Amino acid sequence: MVVYSEISNMLKDISKIAKKINDSELNSSIIELQGQVMDLYNENIELVHDVATLKKERDITKQVAFGKNGYVFVSDDGPYCPGCYGSKNNLVRLTPDGSSRHYYKCSSCKSTFDVPAS
Repeated sequence: MVVYSEISNMLKDISKIAKKINDSELNSSIIELQGQVMDLYNENIELVHDVATLKKERDITKQVAFGKNGYVFVSDDGPYCPGCYGSKNNLVRLTPDGSSRHYYKCSSCKSTFDVPAS
């Protein structure tokens, strides 16, 4: 895989050569190409972030625990509400409801869940 810094260095070298040739059209094309490479670099950063987010969501759905009221997603930073995730694909962290150490409530849909100890 070609690294952005390598491409950037290549373009700088080409730009130096173009300046020696003193061709304004070539210089203009190189500047435009540098801008397009920067746009691709920024888009790549966004895509890498999106992939990481999707992988995390996929991994969370693999972590299902069954309680008295159905299933919940349990992870290091969970549990999450299965209702909100199932209907809206929205990860809403459950919070303890105070009545028992195993009961959690969703702040979005107000459902209560029995989350088994892990």
